[in-house]
Amino acid sequence: MQPFVQIRGLSNKRRLPRLGKIRLGVKVRNPSTGNEHPAETSYFVVPPEVAKIYGEKPTALDIMFPVNDPGRVFPQALKWYGSGRGLKCIGNGETAMRLNDKTRDMEQRECPCEHFNHDCGPRACLQIMLPKVNMGGVYQIDSGSWNSMVDLNSYFDYLMALIGRFAMVQLTLRREPKQIQGPTGLKTHYPLKLELTATQEEVDQLLRSSTAILERIQCWQIPLPEEVNPAKDDSAIVVLEDDWQKTRDDVASPQASSTPPTESNGNGHTQQTQAPLSHDCIAGEPTNASANMPQNNIATQPRPSSASPKQATTKKTSRNAANKVKPTPKQREYILQLTASQNISKEKVEAQIATMTKSQASAIITQLQSEDYSAFQSTDTEEVSPVENERQETDQQETETAYKEEF
Repeated sequence: MQPFVQIRGLSNKRRLPRLGKIRLGVKVRNPSTGNEHPAETSYFVVPPEVAKIYGEKPTALDIMFPVNDPGRVFPQALKWYGSGRGLKCIGNGETAMRLNDKTRDMEQRECPCEHFNHDCGPRACLQIMLPKVNMGGVYQIDSGSWNSMVDLNSYFDYLMALIGRFAMVQLTLRREPKQIQGPTGLKTHYPLKLELTATQEEVDQLLRSSTAILERIQCWQIPLPEEVNPAKDDSAIVVLEDDWQKTRDDVASPQASSTPPTESNGNGHTQQTQAPLSHDCIAGEPTNASANMPQNNIATQPRPSSASPKQATTKKTSRNAANKVKPTPKQREYILQLTASQNISKEKVEAQIATMTKSQASAIITQLQSEDYSAFQSTDTEEVSPVENERQETDQQETETAYKEEF
């Protein structure tokens, strides 16, 4: 009698290990308060073995997918982590499984729920192989970007139509800047993009080998995604706020480009998106371009101002009045929405909104989108004189910058 040495449906499975994680951002820590919030980077944050091949801040990686199932290499769901480290609820927009804190069982419920668009949102996990680093397993990339999910899902379908598979095909994974409209205006984000570089002859060769390759890898398994709350990810790289700001200042602004950015409209075509105005164009200040224009050799001496003292005073008063414009109803509603999940009393938020200007509300919204709630969590209040308050408002108007968010 032949000995029993294998179990049908089990012994023929081959699971690849997870080698590590590649991140799309860092944690920024305020040295004064100790508060941390995640911040998107324009590059892949890679482990040391990947940095040896691609450098410390790569924007493109050579990748392959080990299996031909999008649901396994790129699972997507609505996820709620709560205030803890692990996943508390996962759903598909119709049905969800929620953790019962008392029984510790997962219970079925309708989806979406009251947490949707507050502390619940779309999350995806990309599982890739890096042929130039290590073919012995997969690396995990987590993303909450709507654009990344749509673009990658679309490219999977394109490759299936083109060569009948996307598994074991040499591809390039990139992070490319894209202007995306948000509640506070246009911002530059860096969604994921797949790219196949192949001639027609190479595509035909890939197509001919599809059947044999799919048969060879059909028993391969990949590990389930590691579910960690991004805000509680202890393995993420932490940078101090000052160092992070210096890094951001060293990056060339996309506004410097004379060509407006383009964005897909979902129909396979692209449309031009209006680039945001540079800070130099605000409040009637001259742009760098106009400042560098030749003046026909006339401006060898300081040119007297054509505005009378009264006109100059009127302009200054108008600018100060603009700085004192109160937040719009939409800004108020959005701030209340972003703070609702943090057990911050509505009365406290309303009271602070009442003291803000429109520009300050815009900066607070950007801060809250980065999950930094320190503006509403301080316990000590300091009375500021009207003169100092006006100075701070003017400084805020002149130095405000829009932080990039994950997404």
